[in-house]
Amino acid sequence: MTFSELKTNLSNWLHRSDLTSIIPTLITLAEVRINRDVNHFNSETTVEDTTTGEITLPNDFILIKDISVNISGSQCVMKYHYRPLNDDSGNPLYYYFENNKIKLYPTPDNDLTYRLRYKATVPALSDSNTTNWLSLLSPDIYIYASLLEASPYIKDDDRIPVWVAAYKSAVESLNHQSWNAKLSNMNIRAG
Repeated sequence: MTFSELKTNLSNWLHRSDLTSIIPTLITLAEVRINRDVNHFNSETTVEDTTTGEITLPNDFILIKDISVNISGSQCVMKYHYRPLNDDSGNPLYYYFENNKIKLYPTPDNDLTYRLRYKATVPALSDSNTTNWLSLLSPDIYIYASLLEASPYIKDDDRIPVWVAAYKSAVESLNHQSWNAKLSNMNIRAG
């Protein structure tokens, strides 16, 4: 479903033609909800680069899956620690968050190649970005989340439980599909 089709569908579902200006805002609010709830492998992103111990979080960052650094040809997975333990330098073992950055600890003595795997936001729909993986794979989630955001706006609170149930069902189905795909890939590798 494209952004334009989504706006038209929402207008039709709401039986309202006077919401043209507010529908993009409802979709934006729906995307905030979606980014909190959808856990699909399509939202996982990997960034590889070099660092001297500090990595600025990507703009689409939601949560970290893992971070590793290449030390002497081996990928070493960093462990989270809520704060640095001391000011040593050397090969990093831990990471922590500070001021929208990931900091490695101990601070590396030289540049290291890192790999950051994280959950990213679903790319926002707009007139210039007309589709994304979720609007193509599961447009019902967009419809139900947007209708859920619309109900209080149009003072149709009686419909909120309907849209909550439909939205939750669609998200659970998509998340379950993603989990099954991960398990299937594990079985293929193990066999």
